Amino acid sequence: MINFVTAVKYISLGIFLVAINVSDLKSYKIKNKAIIPALIVALILAISTRTFLDSVYGMLIPLVLFPFYALKMLGAGDVKAMCVIGAFVGFKLSVLNMALTFVSGGVIAIVFMLINGNFVKRMKYLFNYFKICIFLHKISSYDYGGGERSYFRFSFAITAGAILTVVNQYLCII
Repeated sequence: MINFVTAVKYISLGIFLVAINVSDLKSYKIKNKAIIPALIVALILAISTRTFLDSVYGMLIPLVLFPFYALKMLGAGDVKAMCVIGAFVGFKLSVLNMALTFVSGGVIAIVFMLINGNFVKRMKYLFNYFKICIFLHKISSYDYGGGERSYFRFSFAITAGAILTVVNQYLCII
């Protein structure tokens, strides 16, 4: 049975996920006006359930993704959104959430490329990118170019990862 605070937590998380998707759909950015209130709610709920430190650790774990932001593989809003989700779900589930988010992102990316008919071209570009990184012993930013048809909104993967994380918490699939 889910108690009141847990219900408020998941309703708040759901509202946050809707907000980041709306923001991302409108502007290709996850705005701080969605991030900050959700983070405050997550931390207040953590204080009320005496899980504040777990929430803070869950919030900090996604900061390991900062190099992906620096390489322009993720946006700052993507990383901040995963920090907020980590604050809602705590340390252990934050790690699982990041893994499920990237698996979801991979599946969405493959489907996206197949629909757009550029799967082979993108895989060749990715292979050459890795080849250059290996030969030059240098990691450079990844910029495929190709316009809007080359990108999908990562908030979709973040949402899928968060939903899978919460579902897994109750069904123990993973």
